[in-house]
Amino acid sequence: MVPEDARSAGLTKALRVPRGARVLIPRAERGLNLLPNALRKKGVLVTVVPVYRTLPDQEGRRALRRALIDGADAVLFASGSAARLGASDVKLSGAVAVAIGPTTAAVLRSRGVRPAAVSKRPDPKSFARAVVLALRGRP
Repeated sequence: MVPEDARSAGLTKALRVPRGARVLIPRAERGLNLLPNALRKKGVLVTVVPVYRTLPDQEGRRALRRALIDGADAVLFASGSAARLGASDVKLSGAVAVAIGPTTAAVLRSRGVRPAAVSKRPDPKSFARAVVLALRGRP
């Protein structure tokens, strides 16, 4: 099953899990609790297992800074955790920020970065459209 809205909120609405069922949710270490909490409220036994985490990468930060110095037009943020790390200490120097979805956009805003565009869906085609929209009209 693939919900129309591929975020936790959409999955929460689309899932029909019977009371007493046991569900394993492998996810990011700092993932949102919306899905597990909603399932628990429905009487589902939920186990959340962190399977990855986003960590600072000094080489990646240097590459981002070089790209911005060289005149990058856009910086794409594909997750809230990447936005927390990438927007925390890097000035976009005239580049626009593009978020893969509303959750990532909210993290950017909390870091003082206004997204020029937000992808309507968290998929490559929609993300690319958001980039085009953000760059439209730029010199």
